[in-house]
Parts: sequence; C-alpha cells; structure tokens
Amino acid sequence: MFKSQIGEGLLDYIHKYRIEQAKPMMRGKLVSIAEIACLVGYNDAATFIRVFKKYEGITQ
Repeated sequence: MFKSQIGEGLLDYIHKYRIEQAKPMMRGKLVSIAEIACLVGYNDAATFIRVFKKYEGITQ
C-alpha cells in the first residue's frame, strides 16, 4: 500500500530520509560517522556507510 501511494518501498523511503538527515551533519564535521549513524537511526557505522553508498554512489 505504501509503495502504491509514494512510489517506492517503505525501507527505501526510510533509508533516503535518514541519509538526507545525515548529510548536513557530515558537512559540519562536528561528530564522527559512528555518532551520525546512531543519530539517524543505524546501530553501527558499517551499515550506515553501506546504505549511504547505495543511495549516494559514494562513501562519505
């Protein structure tokens, strides 16, 4: 139902939202990648980095 309304799957939508929230934090460079990952809802930095690369095409 979500996909039919929004045009993408729920998990894709959540991942993209989290990545968008993380980008300004990464630009500021005030906190580590591990801290940013935790702040946007990932349990570990490795998962965050993998998802970031999937959606952005680059590592941070």
